[in-house]
Amino acid sequence: MSNNTVILGNLANDPQLRDTGNRPVCNFRIASNRRYFDSSAQEWKENDTLFLEVSCWGNLAENVASTLGKGDAVIVNGHLRTEEFVPQGSERTVSVIKLTATTVGKDLRYGTATDGTPEATLKQ
Repeated sequence: MSNNTVILGNLANDPQLRDTGNRPVCNFRIASNRRYFDSSAQEWKENDTLFLEVSCWGNLAENVASTLGKGDAVIVNGHLRTEEFVPQGSERTVSVIKLTATTVGKDLRYGTATDGTPEATLKQ
């Protein structure tokens, strides 16, 4: 069984890149909510915002850190996992849902993007 999922949302913070010694990892949070039209109230409404912690590794981590910033609309594809811990000073276990990204891209519904690579030159 696969827990592959796709999340659309906005970066809640700037991506943080660090080196683990073996390969780079980039961490960021994504905020996602669904907007809908309430016909009885004749207005647009939003559901509660879902915040997910996202991590990505290797070349993807470096590309995310150098390309994306807080507020950017993104589409993230990856695998969900749950981590449990007991916060300091608490007796209750807290569960956090995290997403390990396999693909991250700008959501082009809200604008255009370039990949930053130089124009290809024709070889003669």
